Amino acid sequence: MKIAIVDCSPRDQERMSYGGARWTVRELVSRRVQAFARWRGISIKPELYWPAEIHHDYPDPDKYDAIIIPGSKLNIDSEGLSIHSWMPVLLDFIKDIPRSMPMLGICFGHQAIAAAHGSYVRRIPEPHLAEIGFAPVYKTEYGKFDPLFRELPNDFEGLFSHFCYLPHPPRGTRVLAYGDFPGMVQAYRIGESTWGVQFHPDYLPHNISELVSERRAWLSKMVDVSKIRTSTEDQRRHDEKILINFIDHSYSCMP
Repeated sequence: MKIAIVDCSPRDQERMSYGGARWTVRELVSRRVQAFARWRGISIKPELYWPAEIHHDYPDPDKYDAIIIPGSKLNIDSEGLSIHSWMPVLLDFIKDIPRSMPMLGICFGHQAIAAAHGSYVRRIPEPHLAEIGFAPVYKTEYGKFDPLFRELPNDFEGLFSHFCYLPHPPRGTRVLAYGDFPGMVQAYRIGESTWGVQFHPDYLPHNISELVSERRAWLSKMVDVSKIRTSTEDQRRHDEKILINFIDHSYSCMP
């Protein structure tokens, strides 16, 4: 199975550790997807794209079986769209992807797909300003029966790192999960094969610890860093199943 990973992080984004080395976001997601696929007995060939730094570096959807748009330290809100000329091009790319193509947006990708389909992204307001570490995710009635959330508890904890949020999903979208913040959409589905999740099934808990350590002085102006949780309350990691379910779905859609 061929999968395209479209990385929207800038050149100065922090690298994250995995398997004894430090990786860019696209490299980390590639390795995590391959590891989960091997566990399922599926061979995946990820190919990496970087439109945030390489002009018009986008995959041809006809050559892939699935697309993942992972997280970024950048924000695709009104300010980000006005500063970064590649962001509106990204939205056009997303709009042109056939609805039959399995696509998963994670954090920034979750917000980008929604924005491409007519929604908008806002900064998290006071008194919260950010959602970092493990936090509750609650399935909606749609989420309880959605293939992306198969075998996940109705209430579980997702691993977060974001400063913007999606207050309203695009028209015709099925909201799959909410969180503790009022009105914050934590997951949705568009059509049969396009999903967005605000949390990070691709990150490991220690990756959030690394980001907090490297951004501590800046983060401490917004949140109480001492209250950021990088372990789940029940000591189980449920949200990673999102990636496994996406791989299974994408594989089942192959001709």
